Amino acid sequence: ESGERATPLNDNTRLLREALASVGIDEDLAPTWFPEGFTAEEPTIETSNFNNVVYIVLNNLSGRFINITVRQFETTEYLKIMNFEKNLDLTQYSNKNQTFYLFSNTDTTTATWADGLFMEQISGDISIEEMKLIIDSIGGDIR
Repeated sequence: ESGERATPLNDNTRLLREALASVGIDEDLAPTWFPEGFTAEEPTIETSNFNNVVYIVLNNLSGRFINITVRQFETTEYLKIMNFEKNLDLTQYSNKNQTFYLFSNTDTTTATWADGLFMEQISGDISIEEMKLIIDSIGGDIR
């Protein structure tokens, strides 16, 4: 469990963890690190007969944004339907539990991982270095 966490959860992480837990998704898929000055809006939760989705937007005072979407599919067949653009210039980056695919488009950096039942996407007008720090702060051993 998360008993060894040294610092209390920030409000951004707490909001996302609560939303994930409300639909039965592993709370540890919520990042615990965000760049300084970002504040989360209230999460959006959508449930259907094929997936549960938690979506949260964080903004800072200068207008920068981070969007996080976590999906849990009812069956692996649904994720197969959602096809990724493979012609993008992708970079792989792994934390201790997931391998993310990173790409940049204009001013937006995006990172995505999927394992068949779960998909997490993070995007924002943040640097690759900031994205990697967010990824490193994600737990979620969903195996």
